[in-house]
Amino acid sequence: MATTWHKMPDRLVGARRLRPPERVAARAAPTMASRMIVMLRLFLLVLALPAILAACTAEPVWAPDEAVARATYRSPEPPSITLFTMVSNRSDAGAHSALMINASQRVIFDPAGSWWHRTAPERNDLHYGITPLMLEFYVDYHARETYHVVMQTRQVAPDVAEHALRLVADNGAVGKAMCGRSVSSVLRQVPGFESIPVTFNPKGIMRAFSRLDGVETRKIRDDDPDDHGLLLQEQNLEAPAYPTLPSAASSG
Repeated sequence: MATTWHKMPDRLVGARRLRPPERVAARAAPTMASRMIVMLRLFLLVLALPAILAACTAEPVWAPDEAVARATYRSPEPPSITLFTMVSNRSDAGAHSALMINASQRVIFDPAGSWWHRTAPERNDLHYGITPLMLEFYVDYHARETYHVVMQTRQVAPDVAEHALRLVADNGAVGKAMCGRSVSSVLRQVPGFESIPVTFNPKGIMRAFSRLDGVETRKIRDDDPDDHGLLLQEQNLEAPAYPTLPSAASSG
């Protein structure tokens, strides 16, 4: 059947619906405005690239051997792995994940974290010398009016704790916003923790950790102001000692 054009250019007489060839060509050809939009988007992407890379770039720190050796702390408590999850008091969303490994020495793996202390030397997000005082400082730094800390501890065999210690020591510095992924990746390589999903979501890690056998959970709250820069300065003026942890409410 022959197809003929009607007077209206977008309508056809016949079984098939076609458009005039000149209109198809006009739609296919990019306009000057569309070219400018594409160029502008590329330009903005180039401008934003340094910020994007900075957000993902790790900040390597490497304390000298003598500082690490001097700070070594061996806890009398059984070997264990503790997951820290910092949870918003406003939205209940997970904001940060970290690990404490109690093996031949006790350390905190705080990927892309901001806490530090002069007597807890750091090597690429791994803090050594986690005495009871340093543990108290770490928890107190994160627990404030806007966040509470969930500590989930599971006792493990000595060789499992040592394996976890080697993993965090070999992990390297972690980029910003990658704390959950790095913590979950480490846990998934530890015997007995293979069910932990690799995820960016701190609450997802916390929920998976809670389903493991033998997990003890504590929630720590504080009404300190949200700006904890002054607290960090005060902590670094403190002399090493061994007080107990702040009061904590037990949770199943």
